[in-house]
Amino acid sequence: MSKLERIDDLQCNGLRLVQDTNLYNFTIDAVLLVNLSKVKQNGVVVDLCSGSGIIPILVAGKSKAKKVYAIELQKELYCLAQKSIALNNLESKIEIFNDDIKNYKNHLSKNSADVVYCNPPYSKPNNSIIGENSSRNIARQEITITLKEVVKVASELLKDKGCFYMVHQAKRLQEILFEFANYNLAVKEVTICQSKQGAKPHLVIIKAVKGGKFDLIVNTPLVLNNEDGTLTNEVLALYSKTKI
Repeated sequence: MSKLERIDDLQCNGLRLVQDTNLYNFTIDAVLLVNLSKVKQNGVVVDLCSGSGIIPILVAGKSKAKKVYAIELQKELYCLAQKSIALNNLESKIEIFNDDIKNYKNHLSKNSADVVYCNPPYSKPNNSIIGENSSRNIARQEITITLKEVVKVASELLKDKGCFYMVHQAKRLQEILFEFANYNLAVKEVTICQSKQGAKPHLVIIKAVKGGKFDLIVNTPLVLNNEDGTLTNEVLALYSKTKI
């Protein structure tokens, strides 16, 4: 390991993740996304825009999925994910591809996934706030992929009645719902996240079903932090979930 690399304890089932302090590091968003999802036994799972592999590692460690595939564009993050897969002895369960998700057909078939996840770049490109770290810029801003393209790829990968789980900015919810409808994804559940009680919602976690009926459930808002900045009991319970 390089001096910039560290191993994070994921606080469940002994799972660990290799991170690099100079690259994009995973956030609570990905952890919440996985722990608010369900994967059926022997299901085939795909994670788009995978980063250093937090979602496939958690899904493989907490579910009875048959196979978990992941796609990550950035070579440095792809290599970190490979290290984490080996560290957790999950080589037989996870396979990751270093490619643009728009090229998924080079690796996976259409209509092949039971579940697709994505924690995509949240913001539209804004040159005024782009910093010097290209890894973080690509992970945070729609420089190489757009929301529309993410939704299109997810829909194409999913089997009929397959589930798509995505976390995104609350302020883009209207746009998200529009794109989901365009690609035959019926939104079934929305969980709104607040940094503290009474704070303006900043995240949404969405479950959609390909070809499903439009009967939306809006869950009770999830408050992430107490007034002192510590994680709420609800969030701690999600972190410690052993099965999804």
